[in-house]
Amino acid sequence: WATSSKIIGLPTKRRDAEAWMIAGMASALPALIVNSFLFPLILPSGLSDSTEMALTAAISAPIGEEIFKLLAVCLFLSSIRNPKKGFQVGFTVGLGFAISENFGYLFSSYIGGGFTGLFITSLIRGIGSIPGHAVWTSFSGAALGWWVSDPNNKAKIIFLIQSFSSKSMICELKCLNSLARKSFI
Repeated sequence: WATSSKIIGLPTKRRDAEAWMIAGMASALPALIVNSFLFPLILPSGLSDSTEMALTAAISAPIGEEIFKLLAVCLFLSSIRNPKKGFQVGFTVGLGFAISENFGYLFSSYIGGGFTGLFITSLIRGIGSIPGHAVWTSFSGAALGWWVSDPNNKAKIIFLIQSFSSKSMICELKCLNSLARKSFI
């Protein structure tokens, strides 16, 4: 992020960058749940294990992972003002996602194949997964930054954030409580 500040001209606080990375790491958990547990439930019964794995890799993994990474980027909408900043946030979220996902793959490959399995998986995942997740999520972040840079869309986002904020939810619950009390009286 020092490079982002000096070369690209995006001043970045270490705390912000760490938050983006942690959000990316956390977004791997719901993706894992969808890929490992929910998607297999909707597949027709009787499929072979290899067919099920192929369908998960081709359908569930790309769609589910990108959705959860984009949701992690959306957590930082207030700091995304343009495509450049969205790219930066998305890139960092993607790196965080890759850390979590690769840790799982490396652990299971070491258990199943020892040091050789660990080495081969590290090589393959290091070449493809780490830059892949960072780049794809940076595209999502840049697109979100482009969309947010339009004042009309910014107003929509502010409205949505205020609609779902904790204060508005508490007010709505209080209003519902008072209505419920009045209907019983």
